Parts: sequence; C-alpha cells; structure tokens
Amino acid sequence: MSGIRSGDTDSRVGAQELLIAGAVGVLVLGIVLLRVPSGEFDVPWAEDGFLFLPEFLRLGPASLVEGYAGYQHLLPRSMTALIVSSVPLEHYAVTVFVACAALTAAIASAVYLLARATVPFPPARLAIALITALVPLAGQEVLGNMADVHTYAMWLGLWLLLARPRTWWSSALLAGGMFVMAATEVQLALYILIAPLLVLRDRRRLPLAGALLAGVIWQVITFLTVPRAGSGFEWIGFASLVKGWLLNVMLPMVVPHLVTQREVVATTGVLVPLLALIPFVAAIIYAAIKGTTDQRILLGLLLLTTVAVYSAGAIVDGTDAFRYAEGSIGLDERAQNARYGVLPQMAMLTTIPLAVAVWVQARRARGRSALATAIASTVVLAALIVAMAVASASTVSIRGWTASQWSYGVTAALDACRELDDSAMQAIPIAPFRTAEVSCGDLRARTAR
Repeated sequence: MSGIRSGDTDSRVGAQELLIAGAVGVLVLGIVLLRVPSGEFDVPWAEDGFLFLPEFLRLGPASLVEGYAGYQHLLPRSMTALIVSSVPLEHYAVTVFVACAALTAAIASAVYLLARATVPFPPARLAIALITALVPLAGQEVLGNMADVHTYAMWLGLWLLLARPRTWWSSALLAGGMFVMAATEVQLALYILIAPLLVLRDRRRLPLAGALLAGVIWQVITFLTVPRAGSGFEWIGFASLVKGWLLNVMLPMVVPHLVTQREVVATTGVLVPLLALIPFVAAIIYAAIKGTTDQRILLGLLLLTTVAVYSAGAIVDGTDAFRYAEGSIGLDERAQNARYGVLPQMAMLTTIPLAVAVWVQARRARGRSALATAIASTVVLAALIVAMAVASASTVSIRGWTASQWSYGVTAALDACRELDDSAMQAIPIAPFRTAEVSCGDLRARTAR
C-alpha cells in the first residue's frame, strides 16, 4: 500500500472523491457556523482587529510582508487586504468570520483528498477531515478568526507534504499552497528534517519541499529582524511540559468545559487524561507495527506535532501559568484550555482513524470479510466523530468577552468623527479586551454611510 499514488487509482474514482470532498466542506462549514454563537460573528478577535486591519489601512499592500512578533502572517494579511478592499468597514468582522469558516471548510476538503496517499480507506479519511472542525478545544477561540488561522495552516501543511502529486504541474500547484502555509505558520519548520525522506520516496514532492524551505527561510529572517517581544522563552521543566500536555491536549477531549476540568483536576489530578490516553497509545502502537512505511512516517509526524507544538507554545510563552509541576501555582492561575493544545489535539485524534485504516488494509490482505471489516471500522470511526461532536458542543467560546459588536463600534466611531479631522484616531472595541485604532479618514472613506 505504501506505493499507491493518489493518481494511480481508477480515474472514475476522481469524480466520486471530489463529490465527497465537496460534501465534507459543506458539512464542516455548517459545523463551524454552529460552534460559535451567531452573536459573536460580529466581534473581531485579537490581531484581526488591533494588527491586521490597522496595518493594512496604514501600509496598504506593503502590509502583506510586514513581520510581527517574530514571524510572518501571509494568509491572514492577504485575507485582510481582500476583505477591506471589498466590503464596507462596518461589515469587516462578519466577513472575516465567514471567510475563516469557509477557509476551514476548504482545508477540511483538501485534507480528505490529500490524505488518500497514506490513508486510502475513505471512512478513515472522512473522520480525519472532520477533525479539522470538530477538535473540541478549537471552539474556544481558534475557529472563525484570522489570528489563529496559522493552526489550520500547519494542519494543511502536514497533508500537503505527504501528498503524492501525479504530475509535476500538480506538484507545483500544491507547492504554491505549501509556501503560503509556511509563510503563515513558523512551526512548519518542524517538518524540514523529514522532507528529504519524503522526497526520496517520491521525487515529485521536491517542489513541495522547496516551497516549505522557502517559507521557513522567510520566517527565520523575520524572526531575526523583527524579534518577538513580551515572551519569556524560559525552560519550564520537563514535568510541567508533561503535565501541561495532559491538561491542555488530552483532558479537553473528554472534559471540554474549563470549570469542570478544574474540578476534575482538583479531585483526581491527571488520572482522567491518563486514562483517556490509553486508546490513543494502543492505536499508535498498532499503526507503528502494522502500518506501511508511509503510514509510519505519517504517524511520526503526528507524534512530533502533538508533542512539539504544545511544548513550543508553552516554552515561548514562558509564564508561570505553564509551570504545572510547581505546587505554588493554583488551579485558577494555571493556563488550561490553552490554544497551544488545538493542533496537538488534531494530531492525536488522527491516530485513531489511521489505526483503523491500517487494520482494514491488514484484514483485506489476509482475505477477511470486506463487509464485516467495513462495518466494524465504520462503527469505530462513527463513535469517534460522535464523541468529538459531543465534546465540541460543550466548549464555550470566549469571543463574547467584548460585549460591543464591531458594526455598532464602527457606527459610534464614525459619529464621534463628525467634528474631528481625518487624522483623528478612534478606538473600536474588539475581543479580548482590546481595541482597533482606525482614523476618521478611513472611517469616512471605507464605510457605507
């Protein structure tokens, strides 16, 4: 199975696969729209309001290559430029949310198609694609905003790197997407070491590896020339990393609500996340033993992602809130449900469908009943999807921290500009407890009033 290329199967499958991928996109779009309360569609989050928007208004297209906090944000900055140039300013927040929801849906569709090279069993790929939107922790602050779209950039980058392009032209097309992802999420640098091995297994991956390297080099140059400020970059200790990983990656998958989490941790410590880890360990061991070489490489990338992404976030943050092993830090002061756990959750959840796909191909290789195998594996995958959906429904969005909606804020700011000149600045409330600084000139020129 490791030698299967996505383009080598019967061409008649193409239309069917595209149809399923389209259905996945529609389903994921609906999930995202349902997971975030509709009243929060009109609330910009973090950099969407205080950085991307003001810098585009001030710099124009030059803002697309502007570094911030040590890295590039090519995808969100490009989205900002397109949105601000296309819709009145008072509709900015809602348009950003809808655009991000549509982007997440498109990424889920792409994951379904790209995963075919390593996970040929369609129900398993369907589960992996749905993980894009159903990972429980994502609903708290990551879904529906450009500030955290880098999470999905790295998720897509993983599957792009593993894809087996049928032609050099398709490889070049995928490489363009890879460059955008790498120029959006600096942590894609993690995959640089594995890229040569993947190229050796399929030389048509060379453009993808080159695009990854180019994006990472740009990120490194930005890190050196626009250093990140305000982060501790302190080693918090191995014990704190392990405990923090259990509390921010494993625990939210079974106990998604923060208040309940703290009650569970106060009474049982890390017992619940350790128990939750058991089926994942079983899936990892099985896939490592029975999987093909390509599937083992995928498994290695998933494990690297789940460990390194959380650890990097906690270390770069460097605050006492991530020192879980130190008894002086109370539960209310510890960072739980931290966004650093979202991508690691996605990677861990993927090990289950991967193991199912490996089991299916092993059964088929031994000539076992195809129907019984399909039914059993689909039941397992359906249970995983239902469990994710239930946990996701319990995650509380925090976008509502700012009561004022953007459209009303823009209207109020425009009214305040009546007696002021164009250079006067207005502070429009955004979440979480921040403001977007917009000039009266831009308000007058870019609103529909």
